[in-house]
Amino acid sequence: MARKTKEEAQKTYQALLEAAQRLFIKQGIANTTLNHIAKEAGMTRGALYWHFENKDALILALWEDGAGGFNQEITHALEHLSDVEKPDVAFREILHSMIAAVLNDPKLSQSLKIIMNCVEITDEETPLRAYLQDKYASYFSSMAIALGYLKNQSMLKVELSADTIAAGLLSYLYGLVNSHLEPTKLIDLERDGIDLIDLYLNSFLK
Repeated sequence: MARKTKEEAQKTYQALLEAAQRLFIKQGIANTTLNHIAKEAGMTRGALYWHFENKDALILALWEDGAGGFNQEITHALEHLSDVEKPDVAFREILHSMIAAVLNDPKLSQSLKIIMNCVEITDEETPLRAYLQDKYASYFSSMAIALGYLKNQSMLKVELSADTIAAGLLSYLYGLVNSHLEPTKLIDLERDGIDLIDLYLNSFLK
């Protein structure tokens, strides 16, 4: 009986996440209330509040559900370039895999779309903002570790620091993905994504 209850709770949790994702994409985060999400999922407010304290908690859960596992894989691969025979080739393949994941994993791309547009530009420090800053810092740290290793192996052709290259590369990636996810789709990531990534990588990789 306990197992059945746990399974039902997980189904409710997933149904709420899916309802929130649909509404966030359809009408925006600011225009979506917890009541809207509960109604969309066919649940009571009590069921929603049992799983999520507030809207920020829902956004965090969506991020973990859609991107958490992939993020761990990428950061682990970046931090362990020293374990592979051709780290420069592996680094390029990691970046290619990030583009492929955005194109081929709908849950990941929808999570990114929500996250990229959910934080207001204010001076207020919220748990959601702190969480997202921590995730960015983790990506930045892993990228800098990878680039630092490549630099030590004389595989870079520029004298910039690993931190500077990492910051530029992450900004470039963010711009590509955000442009792809925008309704106007200024960039066709499926057609040009790999070429655009290689264009940037070729500027500092030997």
